[in-house]
Amino acid sequence: MTDKIKKAFDGIRAEENLKINTLSFLRERAQEKNSARDFFKIKKVSAAIAFSLVVFLCVLGQNLYFSESFYIDLDVNPSIELVVNRFDRVIDANAYNPEGADILSDVNVMHKNYQDAVDLLLEEMMIKGFIYDYGLVSVTLQTGSGNRDAEMSSTIETIVRHHNNAVEINVLSVEGDVRYAAHNWGMSPAKYLAILELQEVDPTITIEGCRHNTIREIHQLRDNRDNRHNADSDGYNTQNHHNEGARQDAGGNTRNEERGGGHHHGGRRH
Repeated sequence: MTDKIKKAFDGIRAEENLKINTLSFLRERAQEKNSARDFFKIKKVSAAIAFSLVVFLCVLGQNLYFSESFYIDLDVNPSIELVVNRFDRVIDANAYNPEGADILSDVNVMHKNYQDAVDLLLEEMMIKGFIYDYGLVSVTLQTGSGNRDAEMSSTIETIVRHHNNAVEINVLSVEGDVRYAAHNWGMSPAKYLAILELQEVDPTITIEGCRHNTIREIHQLRDNRDNRHNADSDGYNTQNHHNEGARQDAGGNTRNEERGGGHHHGGRRH
């Protein structure tokens, strides 16, 4: 009897041990699953964060790359604007006239260093006969920095001289309002400023009337008007001097009366 009872209790204890071991096994498996699940969750979150960071950096880099930093306008007769970013790369190129559009159709300057872009454009202009001895190359810069303007002016002048050392080079720095006004007329800042100079000697000149002239032609008109104005002024002064001399040579009495009259009127004014 005692042995039977003992065996029964041993069976019960065996079942309890089995239950305990089973529960321990199940707990361990559950912990493993939870750990694996947490690991994958962390991995997914980390991947999402890394992806978001990459996207953010790409967007930031793209915005920085495509942000306009300064502008270069070349005006030979082909008239072209280069938009450059802070990394000195061309991010846009626009033509002001059909000749400029023709040059850009044959030369790809996008994403090139601005020095290489200017060099390629000038080379194409040389090939097509727009740059020649004693011709004019006008360049305007808008950088917002005097030091940057000086540096780029020197660099661009060197590039132009490399292609033709006999041309006249005119490099100007302009402010944003000048560039904005020139763009409203569909022309380069250099041409716009040339027309304003022409208007100073001939107010009858209109921007619309000169917008299709080359800068060289506008400068010639300015010089012609200026020379004519000076000639007219010299002729007027010479004629007045001649008339004054004729009056003084009319006789001593007449000359004395004029001098006396002048003195007399001066006295009355005082």
